[in-house]
Amino acid sequence: VQMVRNAKIHERKGLNYRRGGWGLAVAASVLAVAGLLLSSGQNDQSGEYMALTARHDALLSPVLERTLSSGEGWIVLADGSSIRPLLSFPSVEGGWCREYILTDANSEWRGVACRAAGQWVTAVLAAGESSGAIDQYRPAGATTADQVTAIIDSRSADIAVSREREAELIARGWQ
Repeated sequence: VQMVRNAKIHERKGLNYRRGGWGLAVAASVLAVAGLLLSSGQNDQSGEYMALTARHDALLSPVLERTLSSGEGWIVLADGSSIRPLLSFPSVEGGWCREYILTDANSEWRGVACRAAGQWVTAVLAAGESSGAIDQYRPAGATTADQVTAIIDSRSADIAVSREREAELIARGWQ
């Protein structure tokens, strides 16, 4: 009843709300357009990322399939780059994933590949800083890229497996 008696007051308030609504709609539109413009630049990056990972997956898969994780030593791939598997862990999807370092003469990447349909497929590959010599002091995880950490956090169903368990998994074809 009180609202009906004061209808003119509510109409004025409604008009003010409508004006504010237009302002919010315009602001949201500007943000949406800016987001689309920024994401188009990221699509170029993801295309480059996809080309890089596709090129390396075929080379990495046999090494990840049958090589134990290690804190030292490198396995040289056919393209001249080198890989070092770092750890293996069960994934939330029920399979297995492995973190690795991939390096060539100019760059170093940290990545995670997960096993799918008998192959290792890169889930993330991020440029990293040089890991340096093994005998130098480095805090744990100092060279781990945030993207790699995020993938491990989101996909890991448990802690990394021991060297003995990893050897068993390799012998059984990761079954």
